[in-house]
Amino acid sequence: MKNKDSGQRSGLPVDDVAHAVINVLAEMPIADPRRRWARAQELLRRAVLSDDIFECENVRAEIATLGMTDNEIVDSCIPEVARDLGGKWEDDSLSFAEVSRASSRLHSFCRHLEEEAQPVMNGDGFSILLVSLKREDHIIGPAVLAKQLRRTGNHVSLMSNCTVDDIINRVSESSYDCLMISLASLVGARMAAEAVRRIHTLTERRIPIYLGGAALEYRTDLRDEVGADLVTSDIAVALEHMRRHRSEFMRG
Repeated sequence: MKNKDSGQRSGLPVDDVAHAVINVLAEMPIADPRRRWARAQELLRRAVLSDDIFECENVRAEIATLGMTDNEIVDSCIPEVARDLGGKWEDDSLSFAEVSRASSRLHSFCRHLEEEAQPVMNGDGFSILLVSLKREDHIIGPAVLAKQLRRTGNHVSLMSNCTVDDIINRVSESSYDCLMISLASLVGARMAAEAVRRIHTLTERRIPIYLGGAALEYRTDLRDEVGADLVTSDIAVALEHMRRHRSEFMRG
């Protein structure tokens, strides 16, 4: 009787106590960052592939229970899930329709997080035109990059599925500190080269043109082929190059 009474001092049956403890532990953030990121990525992967309605704020709230910030979601979850979707498309694990729907949801989720953040350009920030080219068919990578750049106080104008004329018109109409071309594959390399050549020829003020994206993993000589001032996927390197360019421009 004594053991029985002591096992039920909480007023709950032993099984209920065990379930309550498990539920509390399940809701606690995972200490190991790698496990936390893996769990968050799996939650997001399931959500974008689900047949249920995709609610951005609900997904955000669920991932937040793991202790993930919006910046961590953008930097680690969204790109990793996007890469996973691409890999499953290539090996025929997912259909084009499934990947397209999931990618659209990822893009919407990234934009939702952007709206919540309400980034403001600071005094040292840059005005950046970030574009992806026609037939490149990628919108998630540039959206993630735009949010990361805005996070550091820059103003970013994002254009997707652009022709060379689209880019020329925008650069001619507005003043930017930099043009960034996001190249997901080698499909757009020739178009990127044409854009760089025409911008250098037609615009009065030479602005630095940077090339980045997944295509850099396939070719190491894209800088020479495209004619860009810098080829990098490192935001810090690009921003430092812009600072040097601004300093040289101000010195005359």
